[in-house]
Amino acid sequence: PKSPQLPVLTPSQLHHQRRNRLRSYYSSGSFYGSPVAYVAYRLAAQKRWHDNGDLLWLACVGLSDAHIHSRIDMAGYAHLSTDLRTQCRRLFPNDIVDRVDKTIYAETLVGSNNNPNGERTQLTLSENGRILADTDYRFFLLRHQSLLNAMLHSNYVASRLQVWNNQGKQVLYEMLAKMGFPLEECQ
Repeated sequence: PKSPQLPVLTPSQLHHQRRNRLRSYYSSGSFYGSPVAYVAYRLAAQKRWHDNGDLLWLACVGLSDAHIHSRIDMAGYAHLSTDLRTQCRRLFPNDIVDRVDKTIYAETLVGSNNNPNGERTQLTLSENGRILADTDYRFFLLRHQSLLNAMLHSNYVASRLQVWNNQGKQVLYEMLAKMGFPLEECQ
């Protein structure tokens, strides 16, 4: 019996076939796993060393770094951050109640209340060592530089608005104006 002959492929067809096989392989999974800081925290939890806020903080920083640098997808980030948020609540319970208990008024420190309306200035004491979960914008160093520079240097904004060219910068300026931010204040 004759065996069926395979078609002879040209070198460019072999190249395209190999390329498509590699693309399907790399798109079938992820390139990165869970952040090492998170894995180290989970190992510490198994060894019963998880009551340390410093280890929890390092796990949060590692997870945030993986999310910012796109080493973890949104579903994986949501799953792991939910777990870390649960651990934060376990280590630091009654977050809102504790913050209300730590609120004092400036007038009680000075010893007088000169305001005729009876209004008092509210002060919140330091929360050193506490880990609070809060959402943040995806702007690079927003707390350390202006809003405009943070948006210009953000990978998220730069890739969507193409701020490396004049048209993209103009779109950013218009977006800030539509949001009601004067350009002078943003710089």
